[in-house]
Amino acid sequence: MRLATPALRVTKGGRTSSLSLESGTHVVGGGFGCDLVIVGTSPEPAFSLLLTKETGGISASISALREDIIVGDRLLKQNESIPLCAGQTIRFDGTECQVEGLRRPAGRRRHKMIAAGMLVVAALLLLGGFGNDETTINTAVSLKAATPTAIRPSSEAIAEELRQAIRLAQLPADMMVEPLATEIHVGENSSPLTFAGRAKLRDIIDALNRRSPVPIVDKSSVSSGLGGFVAAAGYEPFRFIVGVDGRRYHEGDAVASGWQIVKIAPGQLTVSRNGDIDTIYLDFPKGGMNPPARSVEPQGH
Repeated sequence: MRLATPALRVTKGGRTSSLSLESGTHVVGGGFGCDLVIVGTSPEPAFSLLLTKETGGISASISALREDIIVGDRLLKQNESIPLCAGQTIRFDGTECQVEGLRRPAGRRRHKMIAAGMLVVAALLLLGGFGNDETTINTAVSLKAATPTAIRPSSEAIAEELRQAIRLAQLPADMMVEPLATEIHVGENSSPLTFAGRAKLRDIIDALNRRSPVPIVDKSSVSSGLGGFVAAAGYEPFRFIVGVDGRRYHEGDAVASGWQIVKIAPGQLTVSRNGDIDTIYLDFPKGGMNPPARSVEPQGH
């Protein structure tokens, strides 16, 4: 009889994601020390799962790594281990997890966390509850050992997980993922991202790169959001723009959002921030001092 493939099903903030699991130990949580990361949870390990392939099915046990882990209706003590039965729900930090594919309960002996082999287990990203500010979310993935029989996923499988994570992160729907022979490209020719969106995408890429057979390359661009910022411009004898805040800016000045003006030229404004370049095209004639900017045409960094 062919055994069902176990998977960790995670629900948070009304969104659900699922990732196939190999036999062995998986540490789940939101930061360093975890090899299955749920972004948006407390930045620490929450629990460990031990999956064992046995005759007739897959058994599992759970070990609480902190004091707020609930399995079914039972609150576990820290370091307490119990068998995990099919259909039981694990709750912590507003997150619900279920291990799918269990055929029967795990044995009743206490399992300690183990590491076997030298392969790297993946990071699971369920991006829900991100804010819209421009701070980078601190997502950490610790490398753990998997069982010697673990199979490294293909580029196509990683690309599909990447698409799912992008969807759950509510990044632009046209964010393209293209698996190539030696790389996986993401974001090429897609809508420009805000800095908060770029932070989400980089968290996803950093996590999945841990087990991808080829590098994941970020080809996305970033929008400064300054398309409506310029109220007027002048080019002679000195180049300057006037912002909607009423202030005059010259080349080298920084606007309130942190973008620095690199170049003011007839019809366009070039700005930079943290290595990213954005060019805003203006509707002004050479003399300047006319209607505001019309659109943003960002360029990759």
